[in-house]
Amino acid sequence: MDLTAVIIVVIAVIMVGFAVVAAVRRRDDSVQDAVEAAIASVVGEAREAFDSRLSTGKTELEQRHRAIDEQVQGFKAEVKTMRDALTSMQTDAAKQHGTIAEQLSEAARGTSELTKTTGQLKDVLSNPTARGKWGERMAEDVLRVAGMKENVNYLKQTKLPTGKIPDYTFLLPKDERLHM
Repeated sequence: MDLTAVIIVVIAVIMVGFAVVAAVRRRDDSVQDAVEAAIASVVGEAREAFDSRLSTGKTELEQRHRAIDEQVQGFKAEVKTMRDALTSMQTDAAKQHGTIAEQLSEAARGTSELTKTTGQLKDVLSNPTARGKWGERMAEDVLRVAGMKENVNYLKQTKLPTGKIPDYTFLLPKDERLHM
């Protein structure tokens, strides 16, 4: 709207100038010189006002341009931060997927081995002779882990005076014995 006012002033000055020029032609040269000086003065003032408004408008436009550039830079920084975070999350998800797949594969192998071992244990426990041998082996493992030695701390399948044969006879203090 300020630019419109300046243009109106310039047009008015030009119209006044034409009117003055027409009047000057009718008058003598001294009046014409005075009118031309007045026109030059008005045109100069109008030009100064126009230049001032133009400069102010240019400054405001530059300030707005800088403000918009700052906002755009801020948006670019936020987009970059979000893009980096998304890339990081995608990388982490891929790593976790690989880890989970590996763990599932390992669990499947473990389940397969457990199924095989369970089948073997079932076969052993369904046979009385094999079950007895397995029990003896487990007992020997427990005794060995406990630090006991055969013929020192215990005897294995020795015949009792009654004729029975226990699997183990533990030698206790004061010549006591415990049969199992």
